[in-house]
Amino acid sequence: MLAACKDDAEGSSKDEGASSQPALSTQGMQAHAALAARLEPHVHGILRTLHARVPVQEVSKRITHVLCTFVFPGPIPNLSNPQWQLMTLALLRALAMGRMPALAGAFEGPDAGTNLRAVLQGEAAGEESAFGLPHLSALVDLLLHA
Repeated sequence: MLAACKDDAEGSSKDEGASSQPALSTQGMQAHAALAARLEPHVHGILRTLHARVPVQEVSKRITHVLCTFVFPGPIPNLSNPQWQLMTLALLRALAMGRMPALAGAFEGPDAGTNLRAVLQGEAAGEESAFGLPHLSALVDLLLHA
């Protein structure tokens, strides 16, 4: 389960050389909690479809750490389930490329292309999606270079 971001009163966390998290307003904490709630249902299914050999708890911890660095100028967008699944997959791919190399095997093995297409076609969420590998690549590029 994705954890909530901590505010300054609870203390900041550090993660493998990452800087401490900025203090969050109540509105910011609510936005992070809403985002985590939208991504959470997709994490386990995606990891299962990708045959990832990493503990879900560790992945959730890393996603939470990344989410706590996001700043929201307004409300969380109202996306469809396939769009949230794509966002979750993009966050997982970005983690695999940077902070969580143990996850990289799920994106680079001999069956990775087939497994990624299965996720993008909505098999992990039980809903059909119109997204493909170019959509995933573009979103990962945005996340990594923003």
